Amino acid sequence: MTKGLTLSSFGMIWLTLIVLSFGQVLIKMGLGSEKIPVSKNPIRMVGNILKPVFRAKTLAGFSLYVIGTFIWLMVLSRVSLSIAFPLFSMSYFLVVILSATILHEHVEWRFAITGLALISIGVTFIGMSSPAKERKAESGKPKAHIACLARHAEPVEASQPNEWKVESGRRKARMASHAEPVEASEPH
Repeated sequence: MTKGLTLSSFGMIWLTLIVLSFGQVLIKMGLGSEKIPVSKNPIRMVGNILKPVFRAKTLAGFSLYVIGTFIWLMVLSRVSLSIAFPLFSMSYFLVVILSATILHEHVEWRFAITGLALISIGVTFIGMSSPAKERKAESGKPKAHIACLARHAEPVEASQPNEWKVESGRRKARMASHAEPVEASEPH
């Protein structure tokens, strides 16, 4: 099950963004300033496309894409897609800066900064929806939720007010009255 954003997963997302952004710059450098000629002949068109693909910088860019994809797979195994993918849009910052500095492309900064700020605001709102980090049961046993336990619960004397105890056969669970999951000895 994927979780919310942690510092390590956030770092892996940024590593992915950096690797893929540099890959994009290398692919552009490999293409050079020439346009890929368009042809009505499909075989010639494929040849025109493949010609720049085998240049060293283009291949290096593709290699970075492969590495970035592997890192991205690790990210997706740890973070919900609804959180990770919007953060992926932060690559626009990197690509604009790298295009201006490395490729010496003309960037109209007043528009670029405005657009990047709007992207940043949107990503911030999405990031605020990140679920709290789930707590793992110390013993590694499954967690039970209030909804599952409430129908079998009865108040008991406990060290904390509103603590509940559930007994059903060998199943036992204790929980405070809040909605966080607690450890259970076996699933329901």
